[in-house]
Amino acid sequence: MTLTLLVTLIAGCGQSSDPAEDNSTAAPADESPEPSEDPDTEKLVIGYAAKSATNTSFMITNNGCEQAAKDLGVELIMLGPPKDQDVAGQLAVIEDLVNRNVDALVIAAADSSAVVSGVQKANAAGIPVIAIDTAINGGEIASYVTTDNLAAAALGAEWMAKALDGKGNVVMINGVLAQSVGSERRDGFYNYMAENFPDIKIVAEVNSEWQADKAMSGMEDALRANPDIDGVFCAWDAGTIAVIPVLEQAGILDEVALLGFDAAPDALKQMKEGKVDADIAQYLFKIGYQGVEAAVKAAKGEASCGYVLRGSLRFQAPSCRRCIPYA
Repeated sequence: MTLTLLVTLIAGCGQSSDPAEDNSTAAPADESPEPSEDPDTEKLVIGYAAKSATNTSFMITNNGCEQAAKDLGVELIMLGPPKDQDVAGQLAVIEDLVNRNVDALVIAAADSSAVVSGVQKANAAGIPVIAIDTAINGGEIASYVTTDNLAAAALGAEWMAKALDGKGNVVMINGVLAQSVGSERRDGFYNYMAENFPDIKIVAEVNSEWQADKAMSGMEDALRANPDIDGVFCAWDAGTIAVIPVLEQAGILDEVALLGFDAAPDALKQMKEGKVDADIAQYLFKIGYQGVEAAVKAAKGEASCGYVLRGSLRFQAPSCRRCIPYA
């Protein structure tokens, strides 16, 4: 597996991030910063309204939250909705955590707008709110930790365009467009192609809502309507895994440039087997870890970054069939 590109890290509070920590060629999901020891944090209780407990990529973020709580000596109450993308269920979780009077609240929003009422309840109770992964479109947010999804998806589009020699037909497997993560990954890829490679046509967009079964059925529908496919961009890696058997059954897996997003372990395994050509990686573990770090600071009344963009890396299979080397 070859590391091909690094997105600049940006800290919204004006501090420069050190790119050296992010130059690993392994999936950036396991490392955590050195914890700060402070006996005062032992009394703190941090609430975490998770987006998913079953999505393999987001479970890494959940693990980051848990590790940070352990390292910092705080109690973490992690609650998630009964099923993925259950907005009503997540609102109930947020209300529960507010009623428990946690010291700070971390939210990975299932919907950027729908959770605003929950944020406002936390604000009214004097509980600082940290958003991770997904932007929240209202209320007072003390800190936001995420990936620069627009830039990352644009990098993926650049790779795809070069892999296709600037022309061809591409299918996009999108996530939940009501989430900033979903809309930014879609827009970053689509807009880059439209602005720079007019001979690459987006012939189908599948709005899978982060559901693997919808990604699979949507890919099947897209192939029936557009049998001449040159590339597929999946906005998350469960979708990437889901479309592989569809492409295999159609007999075109070896002919299609397949690009994923997340660098989830399952996708990297498929990359080693030559079934995924490239993947955009984000620092899933660190997003969770730093979200809890920011929550602890906010609970103690300390200033923290209002907006943090974590870096994205792109990995490319060494045996990639339609790939080009980067300088």
